[in-house]
Amino acid sequence: MDLSKDSLYCDDQKSLEARSKKTAMLYIARNLSHLLAPILTYTIDEVIEFAPDIFKKDDIVDVFDLKTLDFAEVMEFPCFINKKFK
Repeated sequence: MDLSKDSLYCDDQKSLEARSKKTAMLYIARNLSHLLAPILTYTIDEVIEFAPDIFKKDDIVDVFDLKTLDFAEVMEFPCFINKKFK
């Protein structure tokens, strides 16, 4: 994430490269929030509070709305993001 941070500030926001980097960052952040929620409950609750709506795809309001991840859901999310950007 640190490597693409600088290019996100400098590159065109509508470019394919910038959109793909943002999608990857969103995908990583969403999955990390599910994994870290039992350990960092209040921190993840703040992440959810200030996250964009696309981060909260399943009507997530707070940390207690997070559910256990399964592999099928993890593989479905990139397809959902791809449809949102088309």
